[in-house]
Amino acid sequence: MPASHLPQGARGDVQPAMQRRLAQLHSAMGSGEDTPLSARGTTTALSPQSPGAGTLDARVTSRVPLPAKPLVLMGGLLLLGLMAGALSQRQSAASEMAERPPSEAVQARSPALPPDAAAPATAPSEDEAIRDTLERWRLDWSRRDVAAYLDHYSARFEPATGISRSEWAKQRQQALLHRPAIRIELQDLRIERPNPQEARVRFLQTYLSGRYQENAQPKTMRLLREEGGWRIAGEWQGTGPAQTQPKP
Repeated sequence: MPASHLPQGARGDVQPAMQRRLAQLHSAMGSGEDTPLSARGTTTALSPQSPGAGTLDARVTSRVPLPAKPLVLMGGLLLLGLMAGALSQRQSAASEMAERPPSEAVQARSPALPPDAAAPATAPSEDEAIRDTLERWRLDWSRRDVAAYLDHYSARFEPATGISRSEWAKQRQQALLHRPAIRIELQDLRIERPNPQEARVRFLQTYLSGRYQENAQPKTMRLLREEGGWRIAGEWQGTGPAQTQPKP
């Protein structure tokens, strides 16, 4: 029966049915809104298929846009995947740190200290103490500090010239007080230790005072370990005992 011949109530039921069908199509394509047909820009036409056929051909002409929700959903899934990967790496690093022994974990978090800062301070060796004694002796002689200079010599010091220690001390005092500026340099210092209480030191000495100068002259000293440190017990020009007076 043609649509024009349908009863008034039957014609009113056809269009709601078509709207429900279009809503189902939109839902299947990703659009879940129950928007009325007129709001979607969709037109519906009812026409008879052929004259006298007795059936209705409901042809729907519709402009349905491509669904946007699947694209948004894919972008969201990609972002979630990247975030999950970064979180997995951080959890893996934290798990590896937790599995390390405590000492390794502390070393991994703390920068290494330089050897000088990590090692505790130790007392200087005897050779270093001897070198320090000779350096102070050189400075006191260069400054012509008579008292400090003579204090480097032991009470058992034996002058190379054979005179007494007291006479030698007087000569040294007069020489230092009346000399112009003195410059002393030591080099190539070598230490021998025949026993823990004694040392023999050889070095090259440069002496400059006024117009007098000696360059890199060999000198030998015998030192004794006494209370308060090392002190000079013998002093010679060259490599052994000699009957020469030390330079002022």
